[in-house]
Amino acid sequence: MKTLRLVFLAVLAALGSSCGSIPGLPNLLDNGKADLIPLPAAGFCQNGGRFLVVIRNQEAAKAEASTTRVTFSRGAAVDLATPEVNGGRIVTLDPITIPAECFAPDCLVTVTVDSQSNVDESNEDNNVVEERCALGSG
Repeated sequence: MKTLRLVFLAVLAALGSSCGSIPGLPNLLDNGKADLIPLPAAGFCQNGGRFLVVIRNQEAAKAEASTTRVTFSRGAAVDLATPEVNGGRIVTLDPITIPAECFAPDCLVTVTVDSQSNVDESNEDNNVVEERCALGSG
């Protein structure tokens, strides 16, 4: 399953870097501003207690570099440097380890893209997603 997920992420990244529209995702918007969203389609939870964040800019305008915050229901929050994301593109951030104390038995994880509101976005209401991870997820 892990190999299949890695292949899926590689295909997703390749599609995101080569075209403006990705099957299964909303078409690229053009409101003159960026719009960053976390993508749960790839499944954030991974085997081995790792958490993977994938972000898409669903507008045509470039999103400047920003910070993505990953908050665990038990344990610390982690801020991840997020590079600039050209319009219609996807970035995958380095996986992070879920704190062991978060599993009781499941760990609720909240991802907030542009957590410091540095990017002028067309929609500021779609920056957060929650994912429940269980031990052995993935």
